[in-house]
Amino acid sequence: MSDSKVPVLTDKEQAFVHWYCLLLNGTEAMARAGYGNENTSRPTLAAMASEYLRKPHIKAEIDRLLEASIASADEVLSRISQQALADIGAYYRDDGTLDLAAMREDGMEHLVVGASKGREGVTWALAHPQTAQKLMARYHRLLRDQVDVILEDRTMPTKETLDSLVQQVAALEQQADSGGDAQDTDDA
Repeated sequence: MSDSKVPVLTDKEQAFVHWYCLLLNGTEAMARAGYGNENTSRPTLAAMASEYLRKPHIKAEIDRLLEASIASADEVLSRISQQALADIGAYYRDDGTLDLAAMREDGMEHLVVGASKGREGVTWALAHPQTAQKLMARYHRLLRDQVDVILEDRTMPTKETLDSLVQQVAALEQQADSGGDAQDTDDA
């Protein structure tokens, strides 16, 4: 009976795995893990990273670490729902500042997505509920990311017709990306 041990990661392999899990960038993980030197080209580091990411024992360790640290689909949906439905009014003080301690106590600190310091003090950026609501609407398939094409006479469309449809879809995608509401088009 053969002994099929899983290879133990070397110190450098462990460093690569660590940096890869933090950065999700193989080339940069190679550089930070100490592979190569200042004269090693980025393409060489990228090739080395690609080779490492194909090694079963390295891939297995990366997968194990990422699985333990990445939110599940249910956790992601829960956070988006909290952002969509959160009433942050309770966290505003009379002077217009945020009660961060109360937010932290209630487990709502993830609603704060940024901060900047100015003359008036700290300005807090909060998750925008409408953005979260759009994500939830997409999840529930209330917003459609497809275009239905109905051919009346069941003949093959011309190149011009297909080009027109592609342009309409591109316009709808651009409008959706910019936050605009899509309009129905009857030109198809």
